[in-house]
Amino acid sequence: MTFAISCALGVAALPWLWAVLAGAPTSPASLPFRPALGAPASVLLAQAVPISTDAILAEMNRLRQNPAAYADWLERTRGYYNGAILSWPGEARLQTVEGTLGLEDAIAVLRRTPPLPPLRLSAGLSQAADDHAKDLIQTNRFSAQGSDGSTAEQRATRYGIFEGRFQELVSQGLRDPAAIVASLVIDDGNINRNYRRALLDPDYQYLGVRCLPQGNLSLCVTNFAMLYTDAGQTVATPFGEPAVTGDNPFTQPLTPEVLATLATGIIAETNAVRTNPAGYAAKLEALRPYYQGNLVKIPGQPTVETVEGVAALDEAIAALKAAPPAPSLRIAQGLNRGAADHANDIGPRGVTGHYGRDGSVPLERAQRYGTVPPGNLLGENVSFGPPTLAEWHVIQLIVDDDFPSRGHREAMLRPRYQWVGSACAPHAVFRIVCVVTYASAYEE
Repeated sequence: MTFAISCALGVAALPWLWAVLAGAPTSPASLPFRPALGAPASVLLAQAVPISTDAILAEMNRLRQNPAAYADWLERTRGYYNGAILSWPGEARLQTVEGTLGLEDAIAVLRRTPPLPPLRLSAGLSQAADDHAKDLIQTNRFSAQGSDGSTAEQRATRYGIFEGRFQELVSQGLRDPAAIVASLVIDDGNINRNYRRALLDPDYQYLGVRCLPQGNLSLCVTNFAMLYTDAGQTVATPFGEPAVTGDNPFTQPLTPEVLATLATGIIAETNAVRTNPAGYAAKLEALRPYYQGNLVKIPGQPTVETVEGVAALDEAIAALKAAPPAPSLRIAQGLNRGAADHANDIGPRGVTGHYGRDGSVPLERAQRYGTVPPGNLLGENVSFGPPTLAEWHVIQLIVDDDFPSRGHREAMLRPRYQWVGSACAPHAVFRIVCVVTYASAYEE
């Protein structure tokens, strides 16, 4: 009953749609609906008018909060069908693929669907939807991809941070909010019913939608997300300070200046741990409420999956409380340069570990630019992850999840170390790699 694109992360668009977009010939079964044959265009399609976002949200929540009652209402639309022709009041006559079979299937599914939580309207997701709807109209296209090559995920992250699954629907056709939602629920001609599944997905909590006129039709873009924090929204953090998500350290462009600031910040944060480990334990304790099994869900940040869950965090807290203070580390430029060599080596290749492409080890890289006197110690930590937050990388090394030896934590707290160097670079898989090199003595 609507032309539609479903764009979910990891989910391909429907084959029939791409055939249409490519200009391939179509058969009656190729499209979810077709205008009724033989009728004048003035009868089939009336001028589209802007559609209320609030009205669409209300219809979707009417569906979700009481699916059985919605099924009763949908049953009353059976009279709009005449065989395969659907004549929705005030709308163009449409030729469906399934006739009332799609309607009956939707009603049966809704009668056995339990009530679902209502969707919350997100300004950021709505703005992303608005961007894409306007782009499609201006470029006369019908696609999940923006004219600038952007994906639905990229458009959503312009205006905030989403966590978990995310999905975008693009539909074109009916104008009445009730008809738009009903057509997506019925999902005529779509054997997978993936549009209906999105509307009835209990995990989706946030919605962004924009419907705009397009000639004699209306085009709607709808975004669903499990969790979404709008840019500029102040959210609580586990450290007792408010955070403004407009900073968006998880998507911030990785300029040389940003990466240099991150590397310097990691050294400062490391010294905060070393000089007052018991005090730093309080930061880790503040994280505890955000563990849900093996998942860590911090407001404004993507969910992190751990191996050990809260047990590794608790062990790290105990270790910090028991650790004596250690001297603050001094920066050695030669160690910075050796760390940069390794970060810039493994980052573009998307690999991990302490061996360079040339087989070099940390001591060899450090001694390219200085000397570690005999009898002294040198160690290296490598952190991987998306944010430009020094605290995030340091806590990751302290907790040392899935490393039974806790070697990263031990290296960071080792009292004999006096010198440090750090460098960060873009990473092809994890977005950022940061290398930290420690030495008990170092001569430039």
